[in-house]
Amino acid sequence: ALAHVGDETTVPLILRRLADPDETLANRVAAIRALGRIGQGRAVPALVSQFHDALPEIPRLARKPGQPPVRRAVVDALWDLRHAAPRAALLPTLHLALVDRDDSVVRRAAIVCGNLRDASALIFLRRVLLQRSLDLRNVAAWAIGKIGDRRGMIHLMEALPRVRSGRLLNNISFALKRLKAPDLWSHLE
Repeated sequence: ALAHVGDETTVPLILRRLADPDETLANRVAAIRALGRIGQGRAVPALVSQFHDALPEIPRLARKPGQPPVRRAVVDALWDLRHAAPRAALLPTLHLALVDRDDSVVRRAAIVCGNLRDASALIFLRRVLLQRSLDLRNVAAWAIGKIGDRRGMIHLMEALPRVRSGRLLNNISFALKRLKAPDLWSHLE
């Protein structure tokens, strides 16, 4: 409800809920989403902390499984906060999300990085384009094209010989066209 009201004075109360280690997963996700929708940039450090705390690799959390719903909610909240916080505060966590073990976290992060036109994400998107599931490779190709940085062409060209999917070939073709790849048709042959 607080997310829909958008009252900025509630941010400290929501942050307190996030700081409670006994808070349920569902409430934690709802609080993260509310912080994104309220749109206060001061929530970014707490969101970044939630992302890191939800990673399964952190030794102090070994008793807890990783929490992909928390990480997905943080990526969505960072997108919501894109106008309220400096890009430099958002990008490191988005880049970490691009190498996440959970495909849905990676997918959301790739879309956000594409829409933010984050050229610093190209190296992470290359890994997704070459190593992940077909669905994620499609999203990575789209994101590289959306970013619009010509340095992404090399990653797309590198992926072409391994393409066995018409949809992925289509996404790579459109991305290369958007990047104004020279001699595009000869590469696609």
